Amino acid sequence: MNEESDFEIMFGYADDDLTLFELNLKGFREDVIIYTREKKYNIHLYNPIRLKQEIDTWIEKKNYNFIIDGILLLQDDLWNEAVRVRLNQLHDEGYFK
Repeated sequence: MNEESDFEIMFGYADDDLTLFELNLKGFREDVIIYTREKKYNIHLYNPIRLKQEIDTWIEKKNYNFIIDGILLLQDDLWNEAVRVRLNQLHDEGYFK
């Protein structure tokens, strides 16, 4: 995190067409980290359809483990810029304070 900012978003995946294609196939991403002066946040973004599939699997199998360690956000568009806009909006609303 740089000295001037109290909020930084880090992406583990590249910002290219292949990555977008793969993210759309998977329906989720867990590579996003937010740093503030006080804390680090692990962000998990799921397309609502993919999350429903996970829940349906859990209901069907009963012993299926679905664990989120961090913040879970529902988001249709998993592209870096769309995620950046969403997280900046949450920051502006005071969520990460």
